[in-house]
Amino acid sequence: MTGPVRSISVLTPSYQYAQFLTTCLRSVHRQSSPFPVQHIVVDDASTDESWDIVRREHPDPRDAVRHETNIGLSRTLTEALRRATGDVVCWLNADDFHLPWTYAEVARAFTAYPGATLVYGDTAFVDDGSRLTRLVPQPAFDRRVMEGGFNMFHVPSVFFRREAVPPDFTFDETMKLYMDLDLWLTVTAGSAVIVKTDAVLSAFRRHAGQVSAVQRPSDADEVRTLSRRHTLSPLGARENGGWTRSSHVRHALGKVRDGAAVRQLLASRMRGQNLDWTKGADVPSALQPSSRGARLRSWNTGQS
Repeated sequence: MTGPVRSISVLTPSYQYAQFLTTCLRSVHRQSSPFPVQHIVVDDASTDESWDIVRREHPDPRDAVRHETNIGLSRTLTEALRRATGDVVCWLNADDFHLPWTYAEVARAFTAYPGATLVYGDTAFVDDGSRLTRLVPQPAFDRRVMEGGFNMFHVPSVFFRREAVPPDFTFDETMKLYMDLDLWLTVTAGSAVIVKTDAVLSAFRRHAGQVSAVQRPSDADEVRTLSRRHTLSPLGARENGGWTRSSHVRHALGKVRDGAAVRQLLASRMRGQNLDWTKGADVPSALQPSSRGARLRSWNTGQS
């Protein structure tokens, strides 16, 4: 899994998010990307205006698919992943959006580390109106945090090599909370090279209509499934599911050591600023990478 990135595939499952979908689509199609971008949008039988928006905004109808019957998020994502042809893949939900420099920063990271398996960055949390609620910078990579059940990645800020995903991988239809953690544990297994950029790569929207907010199930069964699937003894010892206290503390201490906690605190003064650059908003300069790009660091999971 080495070599230059020649293309990227962005996977967007879409269901009933018409009010956010235009921003999502434009955030992919309107930024200057140093490589071709394949944007696969799979609409899961939405009954709102989602499909009309996709047909109006998507530049390539071959990568826009609509189902007449709802098949669920897991199957939608698996279908999108099967259609991906890019060297690198990102999962961008229809209610989230990328920032103007996202693909340039990702390309810079994979160029600096051509053996990288996965690149991740920081995330801006926004509300229904795309206003910043808080910045969530991530610390140095620590797989043991995720092995303990704490997901240190945010979906739209992660870019991974498509070939790092086994050909038979499917998103688990029994999961609603830990589908992404299942993917990250799969991609970072063995000897994987993980690169962290301190650039803010995405805006992650928190709103009442999210699946985890509307139908938040008990996570115990999902945690036990991950424990068996990935042979994770810390998870197996957790009877009630959820992340272990030690993993949560380990992640928090990592943020302090890495300076991420300070960056998060400093960004609080920008709370309330609109980040929807696709509609003309000016993203605060403090959130933008410098002219030389953001700091990059790498770790090899086979050496940890």
